[in-house]
Amino acid sequence: MQNSAPTEQIDRQDLEEIAGIVEQVATKVNELFAEARGRNDYLALTAIQDAIDHMRGAIGDVVKKEEFLERISSHEIQSAMKKIIAAVMKIVDDFEGKNEEAIEAGLWRSRAFVGAAEYWVPGMELKRTDENIAEVLRNAVETFNVFYEADHVEINLDCPSDCVVNIHKPTVDLLIFNILGNAFRRGGAHKINIFIAQNDYNIVINVDDNGKGVDPEILSHIFEMGFSGNGSTGVGLGHADKRMEKMGGYIRCNPDGGIEGGAKFLLFLPKPESRQRRNPGLKF
Repeated sequence: MQNSAPTEQIDRQDLEEIAGIVEQVATKVNELFAEARGRNDYLALTAIQDAIDHMRGAIGDVVKKEEFLERISSHEIQSAMKKIIAAVMKIVDDFEGKNEEAIEAGLWRSRAFVGAAEYWVPGMELKRTDENIAEVLRNAVETFNVFYEADHVEINLDCPSDCVVNIHKPTVDLLIFNILGNAFRRGGAHKINIFIAQNDYNIVINVDDNGKGVDPEILSHIFEMGFSGNGSTGVGLGHADKRMEKMGGYIRCNPDGGIEGGAKFLLFLPKPESRQRRNPGLKF
């Protein structure tokens, strides 16, 4: 099936500039902590403080990128791009608090936002790579716990350690993170089960929560850009179905098929040995 192109798209150069700034910040953070670990407390804190000025300069370059957002008429895509900028800016706030775990979570989100934004670049193919899905899921769960301070949420992850998929990693990273966030913030879930099913062609990620589920009246709209069930921007799952299809997978939602009537999301991902779409009616 031919995918319809997004009606509003960003420019490749704009995205590459933001991606470069994110990597500049990431490199500086990694260098700083490597240096600080081998020094006494006073020198370590001095090294961190000295690096903040450099970080602020890089973040200032990101803020300037808001100028190009005015060339994009779609409010929803402006919101999506501003999320990239906000995620990068938050790194400096966490950096001043010297919380290495929070900084790493911020970098993970920033890279995921930038990579997922490739969907909106005209003519850009989503680069698919072979990834260990257990590692992808663990990183998403760890970032979710840090970002939402959600250590009290019980997340059970059951995934074989040798399970490999052929995916556009930023797309899957961000979708998993947003599904977990929606379950927690909107669904009120305090228990989430993530487990894997598979056949000869697909790996299927099942995400079940014990929240309030998805209202059947909005089910047909949850993947629409700009739609939100609670008044936010609605970019979290916007075009999730089209983004998944573009990389050879697909996503489904069972509004009350999770734990005790909570929501269930299924992400069908191609194995490396097969890129063909399978029948969405497959049961797992």
